Amino acid sequence: MIEELFVDYTLAETVFFRAGRFGMTWGTGRLFDNPGNLVGRVDEGAGIRASAPLWSGASATGVLYSRSAWISADEASAANEGNYRAFAWAGQVESTFRSVTAELSGHYKYQEPVGLAASLAVGLGDTTITTEGVYHFEQDRFLESDTCLLYTSDAADEEDSVDLGGRRII
Repeated sequence: MIEELFVDYTLAETVFFRAGRFGMTWGTGRLFDNPGNLVGRVDEGAGIRASAPLWSGASATGVLYSRSAWISADEASAANEGNYRAFAWAGQVESTFRSVTAELSGHYKYQEPVGLAASLAVGLGDTTITTEGVYHFEQDRFLESDTCLLYTSDAADEEDSVDLGGRRII
């Protein structure tokens, strides 16, 4: 099985793109399972990554990826091919000033906990002191809403309902 196969492209010598099957690691954890590595599953599928400088010593990276298991999962049917639910999105901003590096990252996948991570690394001579925090929270219904707000001039006139061609919305 091919572990990595990708194409790299640099646009205007500043924006870097990578597309295909590749591995990525975010976060600073080196012992255990690196909880800040929000993109550890990229190598199980295919994705597109873009990185660009923001300001001196800072960069931003965005990743869109999918795994064959997500595409062929319970939501698979001919109508669902290309469905956004089969993809995950991640973003990271990294900034370095002298011997201090800070990273903020986030990860979103439909019906999975949203992941947020932050790390701070300080170099002291030959030693680097690093701290990292990761927070996962359930999406619940805060990203989806079944609330409908309808406002028309009729609503303003009647103050309590709207007549839409014989149907009255209250």
